[in-house]
Amino acid sequence: MADAADVFGVGMGGVQKMKIALIRPDQPDFADQLARLKPSFTALTDASEQFAYCEKLVRDKRASFYHLTGEGVSLRFVGLVDNDSDYFVMALAGRNLRAGLPVFIDAVKSQGYARICGQVTRTGLDRIYVRAGFRVVEDEGGIRQLVLDLRGE
Repeated sequence: MADAADVFGVGMGGVQKMKIALIRPDQPDFADQLARLKPSFTALTDASEQFAYCEKLVRDKRASFYHLTGEGVSLRFVGLVDNDSDYFVMALAGRNLRAGLPVFIDAVKSQGYARICGQVTRTGLDRIYVRAGFRVVEDEGGIRQLVLDLRGE
């Protein structure tokens, strides 16, 4: 995905224009931006280690950090390519997932990925993902692994 781009998606109020911007480790506010991802790790038993690992992947440019914004939407996420065609979402946190998720899915799909994979730990969030087409493929210890096939299979 580019450094910044306008993206469009169908949300609750029809077609919405949103902006997706790359957050780079050399930005002055990088630490503050990264800190906003901490809620996505809090339910993990090794939250501090996973958060540090996420930061390392972004700093080493093995994962990318983005901010999706639009009317009432502010979602930050870290993703990386897994198995050459899957987009693995390592962390996602913010406001108004329900409205931002379709735009996020379209942005990832436009890059040619076959699947979006990730996990959710907060009760209730999995329903938002399932409504968007994700499948829960594993549920262990309150951590639900999710997959969305972007090829329509």
